[in-house]
Amino acid sequence: MASDPILHLLGLARKAGKLELGEEPVGAACRARQARVVLLAADATPNTRRRCAHFGQAGNVLWLELPFSKEELGLTLGRGPCALL
Repeated sequence: MASDPILHLLGLARKAGKLELGEEPVGAACRARQARVVLLAADATPNTRRRCAHFGQAGNVLWLELPFSKEELGLTLGRGPCALL
């Protein structure tokens, strides 16, 4: 899974400082209208999915579900499990 181009691009965005990880930073970016898209892990809980939709609506941004688990995203991005990007 580490050779997946999407994961590679997410890693590059993280290194460039263009990616927020976790509920609080993603929510803050959406409220400040700095977010372009919100990404959700495939195995996110229903509560996290609801919050993701709310963040997308608050920031007027698109939110998408990725085909990767929280663990895969966290491992690729250099931190623990991460449901929202």
